Amino acid sequence: AKKVMLECKGKHFDAMLLLLDEDRAKDYMCSGIEKEAKKQCSKDIRPFIPKAVKCIRVTPCIEGFFLDILKCRHDNISSRCKSQFSKLTPNNKDAAKLTEDDYQKLFPKELLEERRAQIPALELLIQYFEIESWDDFSKYFS
Repeated sequence: AKKVMLECKGKHFDAMLLLLDEDRAKDYMCSGIEKEAKKQCSKDIRPFIPKAVKCIRVTPCIEGFFLDILKCRHDNISSRCKSQFSKLTPNNKDAAKLTEDDYQKLFPKELLEERRAQIPALELLIQYFEIESWDDFSKYFS
């Protein structure tokens, strides 16, 4: 959480979408990040400042989120999710060491489209990447 805040400092964004592990992003931390991120939004979208930051929490961690997408049962303990997910990856890599190509092979578009209706956080992520117009932007961040 602190790393995200440091990355934001002194930069100006039109909008920000934060995907945070629930095991590390307790409510107060996420609220602090949203507040800091809102300060960084550029002046031309000031009317959207309260809405221009969306925080999506995944439970218990990003690896658990990935396991959900892959339809793998897990017990919501971060360390076990991390271990279980790494066993599904090339050379047992952890999530941080995977390449874009690794992710594309693990999560083909068809799978993501199929799973988005069952996983709210995935639906929100996909909706973000589908934004094509100012109206879409306004609706997403409202």
